[in-house]
Amino acid sequence: MANVTVSSEAVHEASSRVSAMVEEFSARHAQADQTVQALVSSSWTGEASTVFHTGWTDWSTGAAKVADALGGIATLLAEAAVEYAETEASVTRVSVSSTVVSSTPASGGAAGEASTSPHTEGSATPPSDPAGLR
Repeated sequence: MANVTVSSEAVHEASSRVSAMVEEFSARHAQADQTVQALVSSSWTGEASTVFHTGWTDWSTGAAKVADALGGIATLLAEAAVEYAETEASVTRVSVSSTVVSSTPASGGAAGEASTSPHTEGSATPPSDPAGLR
């Protein structure tokens, strides 16, 4: 099985970068569109103007779809970052609160039998010492 490492902070940063790029692109696209609209609606007329305007409209529509898709990707990255962070916090809580079962034989038990009493690391009660080594 492959070992996958994910940093929720890195995923969140990627989401923020993509969002910022989409905002910048959309602002520049709006500026360019204003310039083109001013040009083709007032001072440039004729067949070339019409063909250019049609091409610009097609490109502009496609660019808006790409920006929307990238915005959706940024949203999905942000959601994934939150989910990864929540999962990590949950796993951390579970691992901190879990106990470790000692495999040392219980006192009076035969060698190889596992003790049924849990031993939490750092607890005041050590596992039994059937060999009397302490």
